[in-house]
Amino acid sequence: MITPVSGFVGPGGTLIIILKVAALIVSLRVEDDQEVEGLDLVLHNERGYDL
Repeated sequence: MITPVSGFVGPGGTLIIILKVAALIVSLRVEDDQEVEGLDLVLHNERGYDL
């Protein structure tokens, strides 16, 4: 019973630590107006689809 629990918590805890460290170095979120405009256009200067 201990092995499945530690196997689940270990990688999850490691992921949280990695994301927290990454958030201190770079922003993991974009601005609201960039998200509304479209990340493909804002970040890559490409259109993902044409409507």
